[in-house]
Amino acid sequence: MRIFGFFVLWIMAESCLAAMAVEPVGTETEASGLPLARFMSRSEAITLRSVKDQYELTFPLAERNRAVKARLHLELVNSNALIGHRSQLRVLVNGWHIAQIKLDPANPNTRADIIIPVERLKPGYNVLRFDSAQHYTDEHCEFPDSPELWTEVDTLKSTLSISTVPATLHPTVADLNSLIGATLGDYDLNIAQAGEMKTDEQLSWGGLIAQGAALRLKYAPFRVNLHRIANTEDNAAGGSAQDWVLIGTRTSLAAHLKPEILERITGPYLGISSRPENPGTFLLVISGATDADVSQAALAFTRINFPFPDTADTVIRSQQAPPAKPYQSPGMLAEGRAFAFSQLGFTTSSFEAMSDDPKEIKLVMPPDLYAPEDAQVEFWLHLAYRAALRKDSVINLMLNGHFERAVHLKEESGAEYRGYRLSIPLRSFKAGVNILSFQPVQTPLVTGECLYIQGQQYVTLFDDSIIRLPDAAHYAKLPDLELLGKTGFPFTRLPDGSETGIQVLDESPESISSAWQLLAKLAQLSGAPLTSARISLQPIQEDRHVILVGKDQKLNLADQAEAPFRLVDPNLVHYAVGQARAESSQPWWQDLERSVFGDGIPEPVTIAPLKTAMDITGDLGDYRLAMAYPSAKHSERMVLSLVAKTPQSLLHGVHLLTTPEFWYSLKGDVVVWEDKPESLAAQDTGAAFFIGQAKPQLRLAAYFSRHPLYWIGGILLLLALSAWFAHKLLKAFKQRQHGDVQEL
Repeated sequence: MRIFGFFVLWIMAESCLAAMAVEPVGTETEASGLPLARFMSRSEAITLRSVKDQYELTFPLAERNRAVKARLHLELVNSNALIGHRSQLRVLVNGWHIAQIKLDPANPNTRADIIIPVERLKPGYNVLRFDSAQHYTDEHCEFPDSPELWTEVDTLKSTLSISTVPATLHPTVADLNSLIGATLGDYDLNIAQAGEMKTDEQLSWGGLIAQGAALRLKYAPFRVNLHRIANTEDNAAGGSAQDWVLIGTRTSLAAHLKPEILERITGPYLGISSRPENPGTFLLVISGATDADVSQAALAFTRINFPFPDTADTVIRSQQAPPAKPYQSPGMLAEGRAFAFSQLGFTTSSFEAMSDDPKEIKLVMPPDLYAPEDAQVEFWLHLAYRAALRKDSVINLMLNGHFERAVHLKEESGAEYRGYRLSIPLRSFKAGVNILSFQPVQTPLVTGECLYIQGQQYVTLFDDSIIRLPDAAHYAKLPDLELLGKTGFPFTRLPDGSETGIQVLDESPESISSAWQLLAKLAQLSGAPLTSARISLQPIQEDRHVILVGKDQKLNLADQAEAPFRLVDPNLVHYAVGQARAESSQPWWQDLERSVFGDGIPEPVTIAPLKTAMDITGDLGDYRLAMAYPSAKHSERMVLSLVAKTPQSLLHGVHLLTTPEFWYSLKGDVVVWEDKPESLAAQDTGAAFFIGQAKPQLRLAAYFSRHPLYWIGGILLLLALSAWFAHKLLKAFKQRQHGDVQEL
């Protein structure tokens, strides 16, 4: 059936005011055999150590689906030094026990199939927790952190299976945030655009829709697909279990919507309903009387993030764009400014037991901070702790898993610290998201042979604690795909994307979908829609950072004079063949400094990639290529090219690239990849440049922080010059005022 017929069947349900219904409809679907590693930030085993340990992970359940069956398959191995009658593993879902497994030292390899009661599951994110109790003796006191106390869960072989039945939808605009949410699989969004895409404005509509969906999904994987309904058949549309967005002007949609719907499109318009042929999915119409109206409706879709209005459609009479200033993405810290923990999403938290998880706060750093080596991030902590802790109790501050500082809880009578001051070097923080965790080591009092563990170990960290960043400049070396993967920089420097341009190298739906997908990923990293980013089928002439997306053979028509790969026949390819160390002779004053004052902190040698260029025939084959390099048209601008042999291969590759397994493996300035994360290969062989501007005083401060003796020498020289100048002035004054006075 043609998509025309698919959209004609759409009926707007008499301005439905009801929310989603809960009655099941359609057939049962099963997300079977999903490895637990899929729901973790890194694919690694879960290792539970010490006498008592726990680990939590979360998995999503879409609000529109009702779970009917759920099963957890576990494969684990435990230490053979445990004692079986006291060691066990508990499994909990949302705080409810669903199983307990005996950790048998005689049979340390365990397989278990656990039925999860579906009434314990809830819409949104569910928490799966493993609690271990492990002992190696029951006759004497045991060391709680003994190395033989461990259990390891294989997260690749352990799987989660959930069968769901979709609920009938009666959606309203207020339901958008819940409808577009994380699912056990990747979220699929089909964008059907009516009419031709002749202008950049028309091409940008799908990019705005993709960003609006991606921001609602937060960090969940997604796939965006373009369908041109003017000349494309879609045999799966009628029964597909996917959501659809129909976009176009009222005139272009006249053949696809009923007259009563067209009459309601009097301006920028959003309308939503369930699809009659699959009531568990929705159809969203974004339209308007003119192209400008459609653009405003698409913009509104990216900005509506609150459950209002609770109606099936809405007309946006007007909207105001917020001001766009650099480095003001949501949650990002600013240099020279102080922030309360509460402003960063942290709530007052207490450690009540020795086994409590660390308390964490997320700190988002600007991507290109430049400051002296000794620059410090300062903290003023507000905390309180109970009495009867031993003097060696501490709270360890761990930054991204590495120890940085400790708070000494030395008062046995307990204490409250308001404004407990400490600092962490700025260089310890990385660009983008940093996790600062507070881990208490609360030592109880000792009595007799064993440790007497008191029931509650109260330590409270309050959310009015303060963090302040030092003064710094914005200065960074580009290209850097690792920095791009963490922060989206430089395309997200301005949160509205007004420094970003995307050129689609060919007109295929797959290449356009790839551009939309990449733009949506950048919006996820920024936390805000890049509403001013320009998408075009023509070269971007403005002074912007540019992304080139499309078929590889079209790349030779674009800006690639500085590219490390030139895909022509034959290809010009740079290969990394080693490293080159910069040769430099020591100035005589540095030799003198070392002989007089001894060695200071040495400055590392500069290392650059050693590369060789080849003219070589061939093509990308099954690989996709991403490379970053300086623009030949505009200074301090970067070009990012993403190409493949065919548009179909490109779209599949971009879908893969925007998943965490691939995206957070980016590095260097050139990467290629196939269908598996381990296939991604990277190198750094292109030209580099610097973006931003470091203030002269910061450059001097950075230099003198590395060479403090030069600072001392400069101060002494300045004092000597000041004394000489003062002597000259006094001598001239004497000659002028008291020239006839004889000196003693």
